[in-house]
Amino acid sequence: MLGVLLAAYRDFESRVSVVSDMKMTKEERIRKFVNEKVGLFAKSEIIQSCPDIAATTIEKVLGEMKREGIIKTVGGGRGTKWCKT
Repeated sequence: MLGVLLAAYRDFESRVSVVSDMKMTKEERIRKFVNEKVGLFAKSEIIQSCPDIAATTIEKVLGEMKREGIIKTVGGGRGTKWCKT
């Protein structure tokens, strides 16, 4: 029961943070998501977290962050995952 409550609270917290993050630019919001993420993540997680940001914008920012050496890819194709370096 406690696990269900904790999961619900985390989901609520992530939804509330989206509203408070609206003052940030789209690029800043993507970078914040990546910096706060622990372990592997997929582009789809960013799309789910920030539904108002186009997939192409997310891809562009992820590409920039990869060139900057902040993140790296794991795998390829549709199953590509990302992680911080």
